[in-house]
Amino acid sequence: MSKITGKKDLLWIHVLVTAFFMFGFGTLPAPGPLTPLGMKMLGVFLGLIYGWSFSTLIWPSIMGMLALVITDCVTFKELLTMGFANDTVVFLLFIFMFTTAIEQEGVTAYMANWCISRKILLGRPWLLSFMLLLGAMLTSGFTNSFAAILIFWSIFYNICKQAGYKPYEKYPTVMILGIAMFAVLGCCLLPYRTGPLVLLGAYNSLTGVTIDYVRFMFFVIPTFLLAIVVYLAVCRYALRINLNALKTIDMNFINPEDLIMTKRQKVVMLFLVVFVALAMLQSILPQSFILGAILNRLTTTGIVMTMLLIMLWLKVDDAPLINLPELAKNGIIWDMLFLFIIIFPLSGLMMGDDTGIKAFMVEALQPVFSGVSPLVFTVVALILPAILTNFANNIVVAMIFLQIICTLAEPLGVNMTPMVLVLMVCCNLAFYTPAASAFSAMIFGNTEWIKGKDIYTMGGLLIILLNIVIIAFGLFWGNLIF
Repeated sequence: MSKITGKKDLLWIHVLVTAFFMFGFGTLPAPGPLTPLGMKMLGVFLGLIYGWSFSTLIWPSIMGMLALVITDCVTFKELLTMGFANDTVVFLLFIFMFTTAIEQEGVTAYMANWCISRKILLGRPWLLSFMLLLGAMLTSGFTNSFAAILIFWSIFYNICKQAGYKPYEKYPTVMILGIAMFAVLGCCLLPYRTGPLVLLGAYNSLTGVTIDYVRFMFFVIPTFLLAIVVYLAVCRYALRINLNALKTIDMNFINPEDLIMTKRQKVVMLFLVVFVALAMLQSILPQSFILGAILNRLTTTGIVMTMLLIMLWLKVDDAPLINLPELAKNGIIWDMLFLFIIIFPLSGLMMGDDTGIKAFMVEALQPVFSGVSPLVFTVVALILPAILTNFANNIVVAMIFLQIICTLAEPLGVNMTPMVLVLMVCCNLAFYTPAASAFSAMIFGNTEWIKGKDIYTMGGLLIILLNIVIIAFGLFWGNLIF
């Protein structure tokens, strides 16, 4: 996610501009079919976009909540119900603590080392490269994305030293890029991760459509696997990278002790597997089954709460498995939580018939897409955010184009759900500028192994191809399963 934090002396300028949008924009005359209420909500939305883009996430979100109440868009009680009491917000609160408990036990490092220590990889350099990218994605998906990148980079450096690859050569360049890119795609691998939660929650608020866990993963897994294959195929056949040096390496770069799970790691890993399994079963089992009925009553939030409750009771190696107050203190990402609290009620309120925003967007954008085929609309509405996300806040770009898709897709007869899922993925592939995302900044900052110009050339080519593959296959595959 892009965070362009201004200098301290610019903070109050950002506050004033944000306040103007949130409290002043709604006083302007409302051009039809916008209503005065729609102008107020649009002003809050524009203020959030500005504040999030040029400062942090948390204070614009809090100001947005206050603005909705002060400008009489919603009562404070309604805001609390729609925001703080939102199912996804409550789930996020507990899932932050659950994933932090897993990460604190060192499961991320174990998963990374396990993935690339398989004997089948010896003498098969392209398979080893595939496993590095797949391992980064899986480790990121189940644990922490930043940790996954740093750990897999460290492992890859050792591989390069053993094989004789030097910094700035083609293979290290594309793999350092690839590890980061697919670790970021891992953020979208499971529907309980923050990125999917934001977009799918807003999509549900706008349309009432809920995407179940099974079909979500049935969409992302083949799409991401194909993306890895295409990525490596381009490296092999278009960039003509030679990997003969990797055929003779052994697994000495893995410390055998790192492949031994501690008792505590085994226990938390078991909880992770059980949680994912139960979340999937919730979407599969009919309510006529006892387990299916219980899981549907609990919902995913209740399932993760049950996991935390049992973990609170357990002691492993004479120590509590988790310390919930400590997890609440260190594991909750507050700025992300407040973003959820404001975006869900605002998304639903803005698309109400009494605001006129939906009718205004249709009236404004229809001439642009007038006479174009549904395919052209779909492609343009996904390519534009894929480009803009490299220069602006990922969530802001995704939320703007989500509104456009939900407004215009249905009149054109386009299936919205595949478009929303592809939008979610494309808005995470933000690597072309240092300010595109925190992950992009990590790549540009890795000057010991990669050159900035190579990110723009080789990296640019690979980013474009990944977006093409994800858009083309994602739409095809998504329309088959949704």
